[in-house]
Amino acid sequence: MQREELNYNERLILNLIRFHGEIARNNLVDKSGLSFSSISNVTKRLLGSGFIIETGKDFSQGGGRPLILLSVNPDLAYFVGVDIGAYHTRFGVYDSSLKRKLTGEKILTRDLGDDKAGGLYRVIQSLLNKTGIDPSRVAGVGFGVSGIVDSASGVCLDIPNATGWEGIRLKDYFEERLGVLTTIEEGGRAMAVAEKWMGKARDALEFIFVAVGFSIVCGIVSGGELLRGHNNVAGLLGHTTVDEDMGRCTCGNYGCLENGVTFPTINVKFSAGIGKGEAMLDIVKELASGDKVAINICLQTGQLIGIALSNITNILNPELIILGGAVIERLEPVFEEARRTIMLRANRHALKDLKILKTSFGEDCGVLGAALNAANEFFGAPRFCDIVREGDMPRGSNGNGRSRGEGEETGLWG
Repeated sequence: MQREELNYNERLILNLIRFHGEIARNNLVDKSGLSFSSISNVTKRLLGSGFIIETGKDFSQGGGRPLILLSVNPDLAYFVGVDIGAYHTRFGVYDSSLKRKLTGEKILTRDLGDDKAGGLYRVIQSLLNKTGIDPSRVAGVGFGVSGIVDSASGVCLDIPNATGWEGIRLKDYFEERLGVLTTIEEGGRAMAVAEKWMGKARDALEFIFVAVGFSIVCGIVSGGELLRGHNNVAGLLGHTTVDEDMGRCTCGNYGCLENGVTFPTINVKFSAGIGKGEAMLDIVKELASGDKVAINICLQTGQLIGIALSNITNILNPELIILGGAVIERLEPVFEEARRTIMLRANRHALKDLKILKTSFGEDCGVLGAALNAANEFFGAPRFCDIVREGDMPRGSNGNGRSRGEGEETGLWG
């Protein structure tokens, strides 16, 4: 059975198994709304075609026979994720479960050279050679880009803090050369996908993901859907104005958040603060030694991030904010001050039940999210709102308690 031959119920069950990692047939009845006999028939076909495997037994039900657990076959295919940032580009090769990264690499984005797509292709080929994976077993390549993209046509339109990325047709390039499905998404949204499918936002319908490193990316999920906006640029948090005194941003505006809280600007502030002028010093090392200037700059940085996010909290009323990126991961006072500022400045009604957490995946979040986008496309995964919370109305029912028939189609994957 090829993936193109999967009917509605088979895709539904396959993606429920993917989403839950390991799950028993009895639980699939609850999650899908299909009858146990339908679940048995569907899982039998998926097992026979190699899409899923039996991975263990669940003894938690007390007496009686243990339940057999099902999971996606990790060796079914492989997926490549690429997180393109203004300063660094990260790569990862994953199995079908997306839980195991077989290999990865981080390079300076400028080292890709003038031929951006060609440079990316060479690194991916090198990684596949390193793992010994036959390129024919790669099912998809996903890109997350810290810039403006056209996801539908697979084009990188611009990376504001890097040159030479205007109009790069990544989808066409890689589908032609590798012959595999290729997806492209804005970096913050790719990270939000990682948190939604495999991280701390699995149970959330309203959440914001923000990564602060050498630039800022932001993914917003509202009503269980990625928020894209009219021109597909929703989430430009880094270019919201927080302090006009910070000077002109690379985008041409004055006082942008990105101009005051990213690693390059933090290190410039730190170097100036201790009287070293243009000498670039590493604030991470000095913070570890308890340097007071480093601590104060981290607190100022966290406050700026918190001010921006308190405004977003008042506008969108999320249930969860997840912060990541190198600045958050390496400078703990930034995270703590950002959280404190949000709790201090946002409206008290908007703060009710709000959780503010660090990312589940560290600096790999973007790579994983990019690979997940490709895997979700390959497996015909539903939209966010169709696989959301534990205990929601089963997605395989018609809404009146009656199960769909075998292969009955709806607009769920439309």
